[in-house]
Formats: sequence, structure tokens, C-alpha cells
Amino acid sequence: MFLLVLLTLIVVAGSWVLVTVIRNRATVARLQKLFPKFVCVPSIPILGSAHLFKDPTPAGIFNTFVGFHQVYGRNLITQSLFNNPSFQISDPAVIEQVMQAKTIEKTIIYDFMMPWLGSGLVVSTGAKWAQRRKVITPTFHFKILEDFLVIMNHQTDVLIEKLAAHVAGADFDIYENVTYC
Repeated sequence: MFLLVLLTLIVVAGSWVLVTVIRNRATVARLQKLFPKFVCVPSIPILGSAHLFKDPTPAGIFNTFVGFHQVYGRNLITQSLFNNPSFQISDPAVIEQVMQAKTIEKTIIYDFMMPWLGSGLVVSTGAKWAQRRKVITPTFHFKILEDFLVIMNHQTDVLIEKLAAHVAGADFDIYENVTYC
């Protein structure tokens, strides 16, 4: 009886993995057909292109993404990480079009930021994102920011003075210095 239950679980798990892989491949194929200018980074089932990330540090991950753009396409590539296909855009004109879109859907990676950032502008999608973007956009208009230029310059000088004290020293926690400016 135990063997039968174990075999059933293995078959169900294997079927789920197979369906997930097939669905992912179909999604990537559909996206490549819809967006032929996006070059796809090579991927393997389940892991996607995660095996290409050799250095897990933030700098290593960034350098891997930069390398993808150098090898597979300067401006537009698509990549799959753990069966989650996503686009990467480095062309400023295309980024501007995306940022001006009325609707926006974010990848699953943003779900991991939810406990830390809450459901603010960075993490929200759809109507909630549009509403918050509309509220905050006038805040960053250059005329409004010009009024704060003197304050920002002064606080920058304060931060530079505080950081100058640590130039030749050992590692330190920058949080305290930044919060006092």
C-alpha cells in the first residue's frame, strides 16, 4: 500500500513538473513569436537560465545580466528563471514606452519585496499602481525639485564630510551616516 501511494505521488509530481516545463516552453515560444526582436537566453527545464549565474553576489548578478545583453542582444532579451519568463530592456526609448504604459504587471520577484516594501508604488500593479503613480509624478517635476536644490546640495556636502572620515578606515555601516543627512 505504501509503495502504491509513493508511486502515485511520484507520478503526480513528475506530471506537474512536465506540465510546468511544457507550459513554460509554450509561453516562451509564444512570446518569441509576438516579440521577434527579443533574443532568448539559453535555458534548461525548471532552472531556466539560473545555471548561468556563477557569482551569487549582487555585483556578480549584475555582471551576468550585463553579459547577457552583450552576448544575446544589446537592447532586448528574454530570459527564464525558474520557469518564469521575463523581458529585459536596456534601450532607453523602449524603457520610456514601458514606463508610460497605463497598465503594468510585475514579475514574481516583486512578491518577495512585498513584506519589506509593503504594497506601495514599487510593488503594486494595475489600477493601484496607476493611481499611486499619478499622485507621486508631480512631486518629481523639475520645477518643484529646483526649490529643494539648495537643501540637497547642503545635505550632500554633509554626507561627503561624514564619509570622508571613513576613507582610509575599515568597513563601516553607512546607514547611520545617511540617515543623519
